[in-house]
Amino acid sequence: MTAADVACDRALRKNVGLVRLFLLERRGGSRAFAEDMLSIRGKWALVKSHLPSLVGGREDAELRYLADRFACHVVSDEELKAVLEAAVAAYVAQVQAIENELLVGVRADVADLPLASLPANATAEIVRAEYERLVRVIAPAVAADLGVDAARELASLVAGDVAAGITGSVLGTVATRLGISSGLLAVGAGSSWATLGLSIVAAVIADQIIDFVIDQVHDPTGKLAARVDEMLADVGRLIAEGDGERPGLRAQLTTFDKARSTIRREALRRLVLEERLEPGLAGQGPTLEMEP
Repeated sequence: MTAADVACDRALRKNVGLVRLFLLERRGGSRAFAEDMLSIRGKWALVKSHLPSLVGGREDAELRYLADRFACHVVSDEELKAVLEAAVAAYVAQVQAIENELLVGVRADVADLPLASLPANATAEIVRAEYERLVRVIAPAVAADLGVDAARELASLVAGDVAAGITGSVLGTVATRLGISSGLLAVGAGSSWATLGLSIVAAVIADQIIDFVIDQVHDPTGKLAARVDEMLADVGRLIAEGDGERPGLRAQLTTFDKARSTIRREALRRLVLEERLEPGLAGQGPTLEMEP
C-alpha cells in the first residue's frame, strides 16, 4: 500500500510538472507576438479601441487582436485545455496501472497465507471486479468525510470524468485570477497619440517611426517579449499551485489522490479481511459471502 501511495504521488508530481514545462516551451513564440503587437496592425487595433463606434471604433478591438495573436504565436485556450486534460488523463491512467499492479501483488501475498482470503482459483478478473465494486460502495462515504464533491470521479478511474472536473476548476482559477489586461502592452509602447496633437493616422505613422528609432537602442519588442515570458511562467505557477484562495492543479490532484488512497486501503481491507470470494466462479463474475 505504501509503495502504491508513493508511486501515485510520483505520477502526480510528474504530470503537474509537464503542464508547467509546456508553458515554458511556448516562450519561443513570445517575440513574434511582441512584433505583431507593436506592428502597424497592432497599433491600429489600439487606436480603434479608443475611437467612437460611429467612425468605426470598437472598444474590444485591441483585446481581440491581442487574443488572436497570442493564440497564433504562443498558446490558445484550446491548446491549454487539451494539455491540462491530457495531464490529468495520464495521471489517472498511471493510478489505474498502479492499482492493477497492487491487486496482482495482493493476490500473490494472500496465496502464501495459511488461511488464504482469496482462493487460488479466484481469477484476476474476479478480484478486480470485486475491488471496483467495493470502491464504488466506499467512495461516497469517503468523499463526504473528506469534504470532496466528486464522489463519482473517486469511485471510477475514468480519465475523461476526472479530467473534465479538474481542468474546469483550474482554468476557472486562472481566468478569475488573471482576467484580461491591456497593461501587458505598456512595455515598449510609444507615446500616446492623444497627447501629440496629430491626426490619428499621422500619430500611428509617427509612432511606428518612434518605435523604429527606439528599437535600435532600447529594444521595446525584446522588452515586451520578455514580459510575455514572465507571464507564461506566472501562469504556469498559477495553474500548478493556485493563488492561495483557489486551488491549482497540484492541490486538485492531491485531494483526489488522498481520497483515492483512503478508498483503496478500505477496499482492500474489506476484500482481504472481511469478504470471501466463492471459488470456481471465474466465468460468472464475483459472488460474495460475508465473514461472520
